[in-house]
Amino acid sequence: MNRVQTVKKLLSDFHLNVEDRRCFEGEPLTRTELEAGIVALVTDQGRYPISWSSESDFDGTLLEATSSGFRVTEKAEVGLMKYKTLNQRDFASVKEAAAQLVTNMFSDNIDGIEVQ
Repeated sequence: MNRVQTVKKLLSDFHLNVEDRRCFEGEPLTRTELEAGIVALVTDQGRYPISWSSESDFDGTLLEATSSGFRVTEKAEVGLMKYKTLNQRDFASVKEAAAQLVTNMFSDNIDGIEVQ
């Protein structure tokens, strides 16, 4: 598996096995790589994370394609199984929206893998 595929797997599963983690030894994971992977997933699937939607309950940040651009929605668990929308922001560019998602969800690491 090449580095681009490994980044997509990490973004899809939020986890990598020991073998796949070796891809980042000596060359840390960058925000740019994460953003590019998210752009590719949103382009293919219409949102990231793929299993979430604005109507579902989640704790984190969702990026969805809309009819007029892209929307980033932040939700948090505020009680036992009770979720609240904290912020919604629209973007014209999927790249800008992906950058916001990376800042919100993966500011310094993803699954313990350092992000630079």
